[in-house]
Amino acid sequence: MVSNEAFFDLLKFLIDNLEICEDEINVFEEENGYFIKAQNEDLPHENLSKEGLVSSLIELCPKKINLFCRSDDNTAGFLSRIFEERINVCYNKNLEKLDKFSVLK
Repeated sequence: MVSNEAFFDLLKFLIDNLEICEDEINVFEEENGYFIKAQNEDLPHENLSKEGLVSSLIELCPKKINLFCRSDDNTAGFLSRIFEERINVCYNKNLEKLDKFSVLK
């Protein structure tokens, strides 16, 4: 059986060795999942589960991730462990008042 630490080390190694596909992306926690908007993509990734979010982030392989979330349900902690310096977590309990399209530039 693989330990949790070995699992995180393997994920970090794989992510660090993928080619960067996006400079910066924004991720928003919503009531029914997560919403990703990448600068170089016209269509957003919407209503993603936690697993779908991780998979999409690995696929997009961004240089910088801005994660806007209401609280830490371990998703932010998990992503911080595998993406390390690439992720910027912004907690906002009033996230519904944050206009996600005004953050996207």
